[in-house]
Amino acid sequence: MPFAGRKDELERILALAAAPREGTLLIEGAAGNGKSALLAEVARRLVPAHTVYLSGGSMGTGPLSGISMLADKLSAARVKNLLVAQLTAPLASAGSAAGGGPTGDAGGDATGNTAGPARSVDEGDAHGSVVAATLRRALRRSELPPTCLLVDDADQLDPDSQAALGYLCRRPQGIGLRMVLAVRQAAPASPFAGLPVIHLNELDLDESTEFATALAGPSADPVTMREVAGVGQRRPQAIREIVGRLGSAQRSGREALTFPLRLGPTTIRHVDSLLAQLSRPARRLLVALSTTHSVDLRIVKRLADAESADLDELLSSDLAIRNGERVEVSSPLVRSAVYWQLPAADRLRMHLTMFNLSRGIAPAAAVWHLSFVHCANGTAHELLDAGISLAGGGLVSAGIESVERALSLRTAVQDLAQPLAQFAQAMFARGEFGYAARYIHFARGMTSNPTARLRLAALTVQLEYTGSQILRREMIEEPVAEYGAMDPDGAASLLFIAANYYASDWDLETSRRLLARAVQFSPVTAQTSLLGQIVNCFVAGLDGDPAPARRMYETLTRDGLADIPDSILIILGHSLSYADCYGMARDIFAVVQSRHYSDISVWARISKYRLAESEVRAGSLHQAEEATSAIVAAPHRQWIYPVLHRMLASWCHQAPGKQEPAVADPAHDLDEETPTATATEFWAHRGRFALQRGDNTEAFQCLSRARQLGGDLPISITLRYLGDLVEVLVSLGRQDVAGQVLRECRTRVGTRPSRPGRLVIARCTALLADGDRSLSLFKAALDSFRPEDSDFDRARTFSCFSRRLLSLGYLAEARKAGSMAQLIYTELGAAGWADHAAALVDAAWETPSDPTRRLLDRLDEAERLIANRAIAGHRNKQIADDLFVSVRTVESKLTTIYRKLGVASRAQLNVLFARQAGRE
Repeated sequence: MPFAGRKDELERILALAAAPREGTLLIEGAAGNGKSALLAEVARRLVPAHTVYLSGGSMGTGPLSGISMLADKLSAARVKNLLVAQLTAPLASAGSAAGGGPTGDAGGDATGNTAGPARSVDEGDAHGSVVAATLRRALRRSELPPTCLLVDDADQLDPDSQAALGYLCRRPQGIGLRMVLAVRQAAPASPFAGLPVIHLNELDLDESTEFATALAGPSADPVTMREVAGVGQRRPQAIREIVGRLGSAQRSGREALTFPLRLGPTTIRHVDSLLAQLSRPARRLLVALSTTHSVDLRIVKRLADAESADLDELLSSDLAIRNGERVEVSSPLVRSAVYWQLPAADRLRMHLTMFNLSRGIAPAAAVWHLSFVHCANGTAHELLDAGISLAGGGLVSAGIESVERALSLRTAVQDLAQPLAQFAQAMFARGEFGYAARYIHFARGMTSNPTARLRLAALTVQLEYTGSQILRREMIEEPVAEYGAMDPDGAASLLFIAANYYASDWDLETSRRLLARAVQFSPVTAQTSLLGQIVNCFVAGLDGDPAPARRMYETLTRDGLADIPDSILIILGHSLSYADCYGMARDIFAVVQSRHYSDISVWARISKYRLAESEVRAGSLHQAEEATSAIVAAPHRQWIYPVLHRMLASWCHQAPGKQEPAVADPAHDLDEETPTATATEFWAHRGRFALQRGDNTEAFQCLSRARQLGGDLPISITLRYLGDLVEVLVSLGRQDVAGQVLRECRTRVGTRPSRPGRLVIARCTALLADGDRSLSLFKAALDSFRPEDSDFDRARTFSCFSRRLLSLGYLAEARKAGSMAQLIYTELGAAGWADHAAALVDAAWETPSDPTRRLLDRLDEAERLIANRAIAGHRNKQIADDLFVSVRTVESKLTTIYRKLGVASRAQLNVLFARQAGRE
């Protein structure tokens, strides 16, 4: 039987089985929690010749029947013979054996030491004590090879056998057994109380789903298995029974499910034992509630007695819950058990009763119950409409049950694709991607209608990209080629959606091709036309022209945003972010989030991801950290855009200034299918944080990787990481390569109106200049900043200016520029960068005086910083810590400094600078 879940518990038991010494473990868990499956998996993994498996539930209850079975299974003649002799010995001889006999084995090992607390297994049963001591003595003398004893349902053995096993478990030394006993509960008076225990709690939902999937086989449908796990109450026994009663087509998702899901007799008996104390009226009401997902309170009051005592009884017993004006069975497991325990005729009568009570009060419920009593041609359509209505009202599970019922009743000629696509859209909008994919699959097999097929294709594209950030071209091209001429609006809409996703991945060539193809389809609706205009603005922004996105924002905000769908607004906000209009993008994302009261909506989630991405890109550290922290802290089921999520999580980890990156080796997380845009930004942010930490080697590697991936787009993110790369190369003394990167920046910007690009180029030009000319260029770069420009870029320019002033010996000016950078970084919440600027300010108080400038002018910026500290008496380790570089880098730089200045050692360097200062 397949095994899943319980990985930690399994590993602990296997570790005991492989241990060099004897030991004991008790597995404690309620009925149905998987104790038997766990022991069976342990037995499967161990060597059969060294494993003994007993089941207490399958043995008789006669005296010592369990011990007799154990003796039978152990391949040791001495054990069998001694036990047979003891079992046939008169009780009169029990006393001496109970005391341990001449060898003294009763309470300890061969030396007489006690291995555990000297508990009597049963003080009042001399025969049980004799058997326990005799069994232990026989096992010690038999010299068994290391053997694992697995006893399932040990608490169902006869009392003498339980006492004997408990005795052995406390004195395992020398008997060769590693004992694992499974019980429902070890009461304080139990022979097994106080043993090392593993508590088998209920599986969590993911473990339950994994367990159900393992049972169903490789073709298992994930949505079906999640439903099974939810109904199974995370109990392995119940899950096993439910999976066993599903047909193969249901398991694989090719056939609709029947709600409530069927259970097996074992689980039904278990549930029935929980209901034994219910009064008959309360039991009748529970039966009525079990016929549907939830019941309107007005109908419940008609069912209950005048005082509602039966409803109160269910509520107080936690068998039913009240949600507003609706009542439902609290446990899907109880609901299924109660429903399928009824004879078929009684179920039919109850549905008829509920139908009569629901008419005029709850139309969706009336349709549900009528479908069990009388099925007309339009029943499936009515159930689908009811499902859409229920899901729209927040009753998603009830809506799913109604849709599954409709699918099970559908005839071969019925086309339910349109309403089914509408329900799939509702599931996608709620972030239920698995259900959306399930109903898209069903709908696609029902229709050849062009409008329906194109709508399903568009929804599939949205679903695939949101869930994986990967698109396959055939998903777009085949439906457009086949159905585009018959539904121009649907074809254009699909092409615009796909063009947006390709643009998001910086694949402008494919995006432009799809946009050009979409223009060929007409007429289109106003909404599709607006979608196309905004995607064109997005592409223009990526190509370095932010004006169209700004104009679109001004036009739409003037006319009002109320009628524009969330999906289109999110594309507008995304395009504004790439156009460096971060405030406008923030406003648009805020509008989308204000429409939704929770993160259930996928559009609210997408807007949060795009907002976080925009704030990171803008350098708004406070807002970015808040936005990314909320995303990282969200439950796993609310995660979307997996690669973007990983990038934002990495950024969130490093932003507070931590010394270690969030991902030790990003190459393990980014493969060839990773979207170019996200991969580029991942490497760019990682390189920037390495630069912040002073790790120029890693910064160079990461930023070079970003440069390789990013292509030649003239957008701010690509220009900024090229500026970072120039700074790293200058620090490494590789001005020639830095000059090549600067020329690349200039080529990308060209004649395009890119403010961030021009600011980056101004800073890099100053970095590559020498002496006083670089200072004038830095001042010009700072003077060119406008109030609306990035404060982070301004702080970066001040930092570079401070470092250059420091290297040239202008200490007061270096302190002033460094302090400005520190102030801006602090206001932005960039703690790591603020520390970096503070180090520059501190260094400006320690650097030697101005007369040494002529010597320093022979060195590049990195060499000047190291030379200043060396002549100030700092050791290499201290210099490395101050400048955030390695000791090896300091040593290499010092060798270059000695060569340039014509000295051979640090002592000669100090003399040279002292003489220069004296002459001047």
